[in-house]
Amino acid sequence: MTLFQPEEVLFISFGTVPFIKPVLKRIRERGEATRIHQIELAPEPHGKLSYPDAIKEKLFAAMYQSFHPWHEKAFIYMCMERAGMWEGIFGRCYRGNKEFEKGFGNNVMQKVLSARINES
Repeated sequence: MTLFQPEEVLFISFGTVPFIKPVLKRIRERGEATRIHQIELAPEPHGKLSYPDAIKEKLFAAMYQSFHPWHEKAFIYMCMERAGMWEGIFGRCYRGNKEFEKGFGNNVMQKVLSARINES
């Protein structure tokens, strides 16, 4: 059973959770049963740690492929990822924030207007 139809979804955002060292330290100090400290992490800008690019590429590629029927029906993007990651997964990227915001806004407005027309 499908929970949502593409027409009901404005956008889909792919991302991973970055960690900062104090958070990882606090998790270790608590001594709770977790495997978070076993995750392979790579340095990111601003002192954060995240999955290495090779892992992200596999993860995002699998996620994007799973939404294959939705590619032209929902706005799918990656949150806080480099242009090279976009190119590798989507085969395209935006030249900057303004171009992304324009694409995002246009897609969302089209979906909202289409839903209003269909409700009438």
